[in-house]
Amino acid sequence: METTLGTTEKSEKFFRRLLSIWENAAADSEEVEKNLLLCEGHLRLRFATRPLARLISRAFQHCRPPVTPDHNPFTIYVFAGREKEFFAQLPWEKKDFAAPRGELRSGFEPDLLAASYLMEIVYICSPKRKEALYWFRHEHYIPYFEQAAPCRPILHWWLRDNGWLMVHGAGIGDGGKSILLMGKSGSGKSTLSVAAANSGFQFLGEDYCAVRNDPFPRLATIFSTVKLTPESCRLLKLEPSETILEITGKHLFFLSDKLIREIPDGLPLAALVLPETRPQEMAGVQPLTSAQNAIQLSVSSLYQLPHSGGAEFRKLAQLARELPGWKVIIPTGRPERAMPALKEILASAPSTPRT
Repeated sequence: METTLGTTEKSEKFFRRLLSIWENAAADSEEVEKNLLLCEGHLRLRFATRPLARLISRAFQHCRPPVTPDHNPFTIYVFAGREKEFFAQLPWEKKDFAAPRGELRSGFEPDLLAASYLMEIVYICSPKRKEALYWFRHEHYIPYFEQAAPCRPILHWWLRDNGWLMVHGAGIGDGGKSILLMGKSGSGKSTLSVAAANSGFQFLGEDYCAVRNDPFPRLATIFSTVKLTPESCRLLKLEPSETILEITGKHLFFLSDKLIREIPDGLPLAALVLPETRPQEMAGVQPLTSAQNAIQLSVSSLYQLPHSGGAEFRKLAQLARELPGWKVIIPTGRPERAMPALKEILASAPSTPRT
């Protein structure tokens, strides 16, 4: 790999060459443009083809068009194919595409940030240009995780530049306040968040949410998707979705499936909750320390977000110090029994955010 490509001029030329490939793809097809309000920012998605727009945009169905459009919004150019032409412009070798977190380094940083899913999906972001490229090897086959959480690395970088941080967690709300459900994959966040939505809570996300701590802790929705195991579908009395995730065996639901009521743009964040399933009859609640909050909030998030590290950890640790944390014990197979505990956690949290 070349390591002398770090100047702004070279990174600009590199990005423009790749953008010209998108332009050629869009010229040969029917471009689709979508303008969304996401985490208080104007996000523009420009798809080179309609099939890509259909598969990618479903996860953003909760987003409304911006009331006051930004004349220079953050724009993501989405395209597929043209593999030889695309890879001929890239400075990476095949082995680079197997890096941890999918992180690609070329010497362009910080002018350009890049990541990949092996050699099937490539994400390249130019923060200064407020533009990103989002490439797929195949137009008609989008991996299940990409349909559930499209352009995740790009959104992570954009949100970070706008005062938000993407976190691995689920969000629910009630009474004008919200809870972030933390924990590693398989801890029960998805089942608990959907059970809460079915019990009258507001749904703010199942796997990834956005948080910020200025001027007060807040939680916002990024994706309106839910992934559930067949067992969770049975517990929640939901008809299985037709979209079965080929590796995990889970079902992928979209907002259009009418699984979730209207999703709020965001709510003050009142508490952090770590769900834990145990074979017992009644739900229980245990307090968490600030250190436990910080670990649960940050470790699984930073593990999944390329080009993140100490700065993000410090911001999440600050949030963890300011918010109360609770472990909620959930009886096996009875997520509904945790609802009173979640209601009590929200009711006991301060109603007025700090200024």
